[in-house]
Amino acid sequence: DESWDGNGQFWFALIGMDMGDQAGEHDGSEADDENDYVSVPKIYNATYIGPGEANTDVKAPRVLHFKSRGTGHYGNSIFTGFAKGGIQIEDRAEEEGVDSYSLMMDGFTKVHNTIWFSEGWKDLTDVVKFDDEGIGHPGAPELIEALGGEWANTLEDPELNSVDRGSFQFFIKILGDGKLDPRPNVGGAAYSNIGNYPSEDPSEVAFFETVDYKGAFGEYNWALGWTALHSLNFFDRGDQTIAGINTIDQLSNLAIAPNPTSSIAKLKFQLETDIEINIGLFDASGKLIRKIASDHTNFGWNEIDIRVDDLNAGMYFVRLQNENKINSLRLFVK
Repeated sequence: DESWDGNGQFWFALIGMDMGDQAGEHDGSEADDENDYVSVPKIYNATYIGPGEANTDVKAPRVLHFKSRGTGHYGNSIFTGFAKGGIQIEDRAEEEGVDSYSLMMDGFTKVHNTIWFSEGWKDLTDVVKFDDEGIGHPGAPELIEALGGEWANTLEDPELNSVDRGSFQFFIKILGDGKLDPRPNVGGAAYSNIGNYPSEDPSEVAFFETVDYKGAFGEYNWALGWTALHSLNFFDRGDQTIAGINTIDQLSNLAIAPNPTSSIAKLKFQLETDIEINIGLFDASGKLIRKIASDHTNFGWNEIDIRVDDLNAGMYFVRLQNENKINSLRLFVK
């Protein structure tokens, strides 16, 4: 919004059934109309879940809106559950000058290798909207062709494990039903047709992590344990580390700090009984980077140092495993 220009990855948006707006409102600003500056944010691995295919009561149940000279790049993402159009482009009158539509035609806006899904969308013509003209706009055929052709988007079920949008309680607080699991089915549609990540600008190469899935989540739900969605009981907490594996019952007060860090992070947890725990550090794709501890059995309070000064900046996971039960935390290296 307002000409934001930067990089983003692993973004998650969940629009409630009772209130909400579009997931991505990509605006320029009035100042942009007075100069030649064009912001082009780059966002990869986003998962945006709308208010539901039948819910048109929220303010603007669409995925993306580019207006006021707003532009942007999306890649390897998942957009699902929106009642109206997927992508809307503002096209001003010619005498008003450069707009989001003309900038898109000049290559500033691109959405590639992304899954779009809504029960009401029959093909990509249902995804595209230009202000109020829809596919009747003269630019619609070219955008539709680009979405399904060069940009390699697909209209298919991303196979998310489960969706829970919560409900209002006492008119002031929204609570979940403990059923949300936004991870896609391993080996399903989200694990195919992966597009390239930025490779020219060194700062972008350093920022983006190359993963083998679309959307914000792979096998791990990194939002467990620290987000409002977790605190408000949206997530199914029993099965969100690796598909089919439960968390460790005897483990509590799991935390890691400082986070992010560039040198040493301290892993803290409490064990109610003596049990064997193996601890490992994994990258965002699930590859083991190093073993931190093997057969750790100390009852009570535990603190373990994790050195990361030899790792590239990015997101990692610290995984604790006891037999077939696993807990994980995400760790950011800066």
